[in-house]
Amino acid sequence: MGLSSYASFTISKSYATGSVSGTTSVGGLVGNNGNTLTNNFYDKTSTGQTKGIGGVADLAGKVWGMSTADMKLQASFTPAGTGAGQWNFTTPVWRIVSDVNNGYPCLAWSAACVASTTPLYLRLITGTSIYGDTPGLSYALYDASSGGSVVSDATPTGSVTWSNPLSASSNVNTYGEIYSSGITLGNAGYTLSAGASINWVIAPRPLNLTASKTYNGSSDFNAGFVLTGMANGNAQPAVSGSASAASANAGSYNSFSGSTLALDNGNYTLAGGSIAATIDKAALTVTAGNASKSYGQTPTLTAFSSTGLQNAETIGSVTESSAGSAATASVSGGPYTITPGSATGGSFNAGNYSISYANGSLTVTPAALTVTAGNASKSYGQTPTLSALS
Repeated sequence: MGLSSYASFTISKSYATGSVSGTTSVGGLVGNNGNTLTNNFYDKTSTGQTKGIGGVADLAGKVWGMSTADMKLQASFTPAGTGAGQWNFTTPVWRIVSDVNNGYPCLAWSAACVASTTPLYLRLITGTSIYGDTPGLSYALYDASSGGSVVSDATPTGSVTWSNPLSASSNVNTYGEIYSSGITLGNAGYTLSAGASINWVIAPRPLNLTASKTYNGSSDFNAGFVLTGMANGNAQPAVSGSASAASANAGSYNSFSGSTLALDNGNYTLAGGSIAATIDKAALTVTAGNASKSYGQTPTLTAFSSTGLQNAETIGSVTESSAGSAATASVSGGPYTITPGSATGGSFNAGNYSISYANGSLTVTPAALTVTAGNASKSYGQTPTLSALS
């Protein structure tokens, strides 16, 4: 017999593994059954039997034979759909511990039915986050406090509490993190401990910089810096130092050729951020010089003055025109407008200036005219008409 030769009583949630032999009514669980059997099992291999009740075929939910390997699996005793008939490994009533009872189910109330556990160590997986972003800390379980190998069958649940709780507002720094609490292991074969401290780095947040200045002959930017991209409601950090564009000419630049710029808040950096620097054109006014001529002259108009040239730059020439330049321009038609344009030459670059032109005035004065009466003679008593002149 396995469990009993003749069962005249109820047998529920039991199993048999011993070797069974006999000539009649031989079963892996009982030889003969005169009462109720529910959810019982026997080891076909170790009992040497293929029927749980002598001469009666196995019936699931009553008596069922399994291999030795299946008899040592919890899933064999908690099949899906058997409801109240499942063996209780949750509260638990039963346990399966590989090194207890030769791996067969044992009653959990027994002091002997306790697993010899393996220590596991929870450690942070090192990483980096940016100031202002929520750090995404994750962990792994290892078989050693430092080094060792990852263990993947511990079925952890819960959320970790670390020795240095980090958030989006945590300052830039390197934080050594050690597990504090929060994780439960579903595999009772392990015990959980804190592993060695592992570093998590919070790096400065890159900011975007814009700067503008008016052309002054220098490529340097010393002020007027505007920053965007701050986090946590932070105000713009103060900017010190200076930076140089690739050229002093008016235009837009997306990088600096040199920079000593620094921020007064270590949670931020300019490295990795965008740069939008603009050198605006300087205002330049070119005014035609006033002039005068005598009627009949055709003067060349070249005189001008300027306001707004930077860095001691010069203008070589300005094109000027006026209706009064014609020899026939009358005195009464004046004064005439002198219109300047097309400033060029000299040391200045017209592309660095927003140029406006102011008119001058050309006055026509009467030409000098001398009229001389011609000499004449007459005879006594004549009355000549005098008209000769030069």
